[in-house]
Amino acid sequence: MQATVNATDIVRAIEVWRPQDAGGPFALCSCVYGDDDHIEEGRRLRRFELGEGIVGQSAQTGQPHIRSCEDLIDDGIDLAHSHVVSIPFMHSGQCKGVVLLACDESEGNQGAMELWRPNDRGELGLAEAWHSNLERFGLISKYVKFPRRAGLPGKVWADRFPRVMGSLGTSQQFLRAAGAKAEGLSTGIGIPLMRTAMQLDSVLVLLSANRTPIARAMEVWAMDPDSKKLKIVSADYGAFMDLAPMSRQLSLGIGEGIAVHVLRDCAPWATWDLLGVEFPRGEKFLEYGFRWGLGMPVFVGSEIRAVAVLIN
Repeated sequence: MQATVNATDIVRAIEVWRPQDAGGPFALCSCVYGDDDHIEEGRRLRRFELGEGIVGQSAQTGQPHIRSCEDLIDDGIDLAHSHVVSIPFMHSGQCKGVVLLACDESEGNQGAMELWRPNDRGELGLAEAWHSNLERFGLISKYVKFPRRAGLPGKVWADRFPRVMGSLGTSQQFLRAAGAKAEGLSTGIGIPLMRTAMQLDSVLVLLSANRTPIARAMEVWAMDPDSKKLKIVSADYGAFMDLAPMSRQLSLGIGEGIAVHVLRDCAPWATWDLLGVEFPRGEKFLEYGFRWGLGMPVFVGSEIRAVAVLIN
């Protein structure tokens, strides 16, 4: 337990950019910075029009991208030895927000961000990726293809619904399990990014290692049709297994939790205030050294199908 509590957080920055009106520009709405909080003041002053920078490009096209921060100097993202994924959240053709998630790729830091897109053979192929210190796993991934319902990306594609998968190294459902076990990857989440209610743009996959986690807790929340409250339908807490029972028993209503905040605004949101937001779990999160949370809506057409939550 203690080794995991002291794990290295490789997430250097989380930014949530939201439009100030229906057509933009996009301004920084919420953010999480670890040791790089000195950049916040400058980022708060930035604005991105549709098509401008990685934020504006993702908002305009509805397409996510993975880029080295060294290639984003004009965007003002001054984070050396890092990669960033831009994630747009499209609601009936309108961008409700763009998340920038930046991860440190320094020596020893392991993790992966992947974008899987349909090809002309009706399969998902790897379109863009960042595999930090995972050369063998990254090489294998270039040649893997996923039909519908095959592996984590294929299941997310078929269901048009996000999914968390734990114990990657031993999971029969994770088709790259041998590579994950060899490289120490532990948990993954797949999120569908839809062009329309029926047409997929891509599946975003984030793969986390115990020693250098992108997130130590990954959750998917959806509306329970009977109680009309949000409940967990898929989650993994790694070594923090005692979080699982209390989390799965939660039934979130108005004003409760990251997932409800996202559902209320129909937009992504990041927070440092786990104690204040995640009652009654906040005290446990702080006890285990968790510091931040990120919630992301999963839109299918005009409907929010689920909310994906990362906590670390």
